[in-house]
Amino acid sequence: QSMLTNHLVKCLDKRVRDAKSTGEYDIGIRTLTGNKVSVKNTRAFNFRGSEAMDESVLVYSVEIDQGMSSDTALKLYDEAIQADDSRGQIKTGFYIDRRTLFKQCPPVYLIISMGRTSPNAVVVRPNNGRNCHNIPWIKDRFIQPSSRCDDLVKVRQMWDREFALADTDSDNAYQMWSFGRQRKPIYIFGGQIVPVLNKLLTATLPRQTDPNEFSNKALTLPKIVRIEICSADKSEGSQSYGAGTKLSGSLNDEGDVANVNETPAIGQKVARKIFGRTIIRGKVIECKSDGSYVAEYSDGSKVEMNGNELLEA
Repeated sequence: QSMLTNHLVKCLDKRVRDAKSTGEYDIGIRTLTGNKVSVKNTRAFNFRGSEAMDESVLVYSVEIDQGMSSDTALKLYDEAIQADDSRGQIKTGFYIDRRTLFKQCPPVYLIISMGRTSPNAVVVRPNNGRNCHNIPWIKDRFIQPSSRCDDLVKVRQMWDREFALADTDSDNAYQMWSFGRQRKPIYIFGGQIVPVLNKLLTATLPRQTDPNEFSNKALTLPKIVRIEICSADKSEGSQSYGAGTKLSGSLNDEGDVANVNETPAIGQKVARKIFGRTIIRGKVIECKSDGSYVAEYSDGSKVEMNGNELLEA
C-alpha cells in the first residue's frame, strides 16, 4: 500500500508540473473555449420516482467557434513578448508559410515560447485558436517551412483573411491541412443528474447489439466541462454566456427553458402538479383586462391565475 501511495503521489506531481508548464494548471477536466460559445436549443427533462423524485435535467446544445480573431492574437503576442526572456529553444513571434501548396492564402501562425526549460510551446491559429505541442514537432511542422514576420499590419491583414476563410464547419478543409473553426454541437447535461446518469448514458451511447448504431470508431465518452467565453457577442437564436454565468430559466410544456421576463400571452405553455407528483400540462387560452389569465389543461380543467402564478406555472 505504501508503494502504491508513493507511486500515486509521484504521478500526481508530474501531472501538476506538466499542467503548469503548458499553462493548463487552473483549467478543469475539460474546458470549452473559443472565439464564441453559443448555447442553443436548451431542453429540460423531468424525472419522477424513488431514484430521482422531482428532479430535472437540462440538456444544452453548445456551438463553438474555436478560432481566434486578430485582435485577440495580437493582444496575446504583446503579453508573450513582455514575458519572453529570449532564451527559449524557439523565438516568440508570427510566422507565415508561403509555400505554393496553399492555394487560398498563406497560413499564419503565432508561436509562443514557454521558457528555456519547457519542452513545449504554444501554437495559435486563426482557425483553431491556441494549442500546446512539443517543440521538435513545432519546429518541423511550423517554423522550418515558414518565415518570421515582424510587420504587425501585414500580420493582421493575413490573419483576418484566413479567419474569414475558416468560417466553415470543422470537418471542411478550406485548404491543405487547414479546417474550419465551427465545431459540431456539443451536448451538455446539467442539473441533478447523478440518480439518472446510467439512464442518460444508455440513451445517448451506441449499443453494441444495434448494428445501425455501433461502429468500430472509438466511443466519445461524456466528460465534465465548464464553459469559458472570449467573446460575449450574441447571435440570432442563440445565447452567449460569460464565464461563471449560470444557465437558468423556467420550464415550459416542451421542456424548453422559457424566458421569465416575457409577457404572458395566449398559447403560452404551462404545467402544474397534482397530488404532489403527477404533472399535467396546458396552455393559456384567455388574457383578461384585469391582468388575470385563464389556462386550460390536458385533463380538461380550466384555472384562473394572476401574473405571478402564471410565471410559476
